Amino acid sequence: MIDLISDINLQLASIELQINELIRKQLIPMEQGEADMIRMLDTSRAVRETPKNLD
Repeated sequence: MIDLISDINLQLASIELQINELIRKQLIPMEQGEADMIRMLDTSRAVRETPKNLD
C-alpha cells in the first residue's frame, strides 16, 4: 500500500509540473500577427476546393 501511495504522489507531482508548464506558456504574450498565422495554419478551417464542372 505504501508503494502505491508513493507512486501516486510521484504521478501527481508530474501532473502538477505539466500544468505549471502549460500555465507558464499561456502567460507568454503573442507577437503581432501571430494569431492570424496560427489561424492560417489550421487545416480544419481551410477552404475546401470544389471540383469545377468542365462541361
